[in-house]
Amino acid sequence: MTAHAPRPAPAAPAHLPVARTLSVMLTHKCNAECAHCGTFSGPRVGGRLDLPRLLAAIDQAAALRFGNVVFTGGEPTIYWADLLAGLAHARSRRLMTRVVTNGHWAKTPDRARERLSALVAAGLDEINFSAGDEHQRFVPLEHVLQGVAAALDHPLPVHLMVEKVRDRGITREAVLDHPLLRDRADLEWLGISESPWMPLDPSERADYPEGSCANRDNLDRFPGCDSVLQTYVLHPGGEMTTCCGIGARVIPSLRAEETFDGAPGRLAAIVAEAEEDVLKLWLRHEGPEKILAWAASLDPSIEWEDRYAHRCQACARIYADPRVGRVIAAHYGERLADLVARAFIVEHGARLGEGPWTSRAWTDSGSRPSSARTAAAPRSSP
Repeated sequence: MTAHAPRPAPAAPAHLPVARTLSVMLTHKCNAECAHCGTFSGPRVGGRLDLPRLLAAIDQAAALRFGNVVFTGGEPTIYWADLLAGLAHARSRRLMTRVVTNGHWAKTPDRARERLSALVAAGLDEINFSAGDEHQRFVPLEHVLQGVAAALDHPLPVHLMVEKVRDRGITREAVLDHPLLRDRADLEWLGISESPWMPLDPSERADYPEGSCANRDNLDRFPGCDSVLQTYVLHPGGEMTTCCGIGARVIPSLRAEETFDGAPGRLAAIVAEAEEDVLKLWLRHEGPEKILAWAASLDPSIEWEDRYAHRCQACARIYADPRVGRVIAAHYGERLADLVARAFIVEHGARLGEGPWTSRAWTDSGSRPSSARTAAAPRSSP
């Protein structure tokens, strides 16, 4: 193929402050039917986010100074006109945009270029593709990489998520060695991450490469969760989750109590309610792996080491295991001072009191959690 001249790499975003993200699931419908799909999507699943609700959510996110809007699913390109309308509206509100797709539409290079051009014209700033052995059952890797190549031609920042299990054919190295990519000179615009392919049930174990799972010896590799209280997900029908994590739909405590109906101030109310939740703040600052390790130090019957490579499965364990819930209910007060200090440093260090998100649990009531429900007993997943 023709080599492409190198271009300057996109500028890296500042570390702080980190603005919130609105993620909109245009549908749970998908052309693929992957095992362990975290959004329970598939060709026989219905649901579609109505356009007025989508546009209202974007307006309210802009008013709250969210940083970007992510269009996902399901497969968001199934409802093409809605996707283009959402991108254009987000651009009009000066919000950055991203689309997450499996690339099924990039069946030929010409088709890939046509679709990418329409997305960019509407307002697309970045595109994320999913790939791997499981996805390839439904979308050939060649189609995905034709989409990647078309995006790089624009140029457009591209991210490719590759499934990680022990025995697999599609790896980061295999992608970079593919004929569609290996001779390109602009791969600085392409980010590739390998993410563990996890079961939704926290009691199940997947087969991962050695060293992938959390244990006491490698806990320092697992920071706080950068999804909870950072990404607010609007689902078809108006349900909202306060995390974009895989399996969030099966953890009741990650669902907002109110649905988003487009009424003025609704998104602000949902954000405020979520940020009063002590356990979510804890997950935000320490991450689920460290919480499990702490709980196990107080109740040795909680076995967690070398079980979880994907932190969303570890998070599901926290909410589903009554033993973990009992430890948190009895001992969370011992950790409050440290959590208060961490929250203060992050929020006030970012913008002198105007951080990327506000923990009203602390500002409204000192060191006492303002949400007894969430602090005392996390709700179990079904």
